[in-house]
Amino acid sequence: MNEPEHTSQPMFPDDKQTGEMHGYMCKVDFECELGFAEGGNTVYPSVENLKERRKCTPQCGIVKVAVRCLEVVQAEKYTDE
Repeated sequence: MNEPEHTSQPMFPDDKQTGEMHGYMCKVDFECELGFAEGGNTVYPSVENLKERRKCTPQCGIVKVAVRCLEVVQAEKYTDE
């Protein structure tokens, strides 16, 4: 598989070799909804942040995930031109 030509790296990646950022998700969202939820799924920056915002974690569980940019599909535009 060829790597995409244009990639973007996060400012502070958790894994310097892959550029991956790590985060946390509700385990049920990860297993059942990731890729299918029309409004998207949230990745939280810490276990504590996830537990504060999602009261389902005692029943659903928590997973640690890795996110990596593969390609910039649309670049940012900061001007009003």
